[in-house]
Amino acid sequence: MEADTIVWTRTASGDYSAKSVYNMQFEGGLLSLFPKMVWKVWAPAKCKFFMWIMLQNRVWTADRLMLRERPNCFFCQLCLRNLETALHLFTECPVACFIWSSVSAWSRCSGMNPTTWDTARDLTTWFFDLVGNSTSKEAKGACSLSILVAWSIWCERNRRVFDDAVKTPSRIVEEIKETARFWVSAGAKNLATIFDRPSSE
Repeated sequence: MEADTIVWTRTASGDYSAKSVYNMQFEGGLLSLFPKMVWKVWAPAKCKFFMWIMLQNRVWTADRLMLRERPNCFFCQLCLRNLETALHLFTECPVACFIWSSVSAWSRCSGMNPTTWDTARDLTTWFFDLVGNSTSKEAKGACSLSILVAWSIWCERNRRVFDDAVKTPSRIVEEIKETARFWVSAGAKNLATIFDRPSSE
């Protein structure tokens, strides 16, 4: 009588492997966009960490503070018009939109222009639409620049809340340009491709 043969169905050869078991544990899971959109992008670690929590709507904006009955300023500190939510602060606020639009014109990254955006349902979808699905050097550079812009908006928001100090939107844009050039000198090669493109593009 022949012994029954056990075949491992997770490999083409039918042989067991630790790698096939490792891959099996991720079956049915959702593919995260964060590695491509945040963690593999050139930016300082603190900016990438901020972007990661921001895209999950975990930054301490007024709406989240209100839910926890914590002191807050209620209104967006950039425009003083609406309840401060992360979605409003980064995608709807007129001051933030001016900053995005100005950086878009300077960098020639049309996806950063708020006039091209669809109505955002959530921050992750908005950011993915903003930076796109391309793996080109220009797309990676645009992703780095987008992280810088979001970080700069958040820093200005905190400056107004905690330091009672205000910078003009134009000054913020100039500082974004200066910081972007510094990032390039520090090793952001993909970001450099945005600045080096001919103006006809």
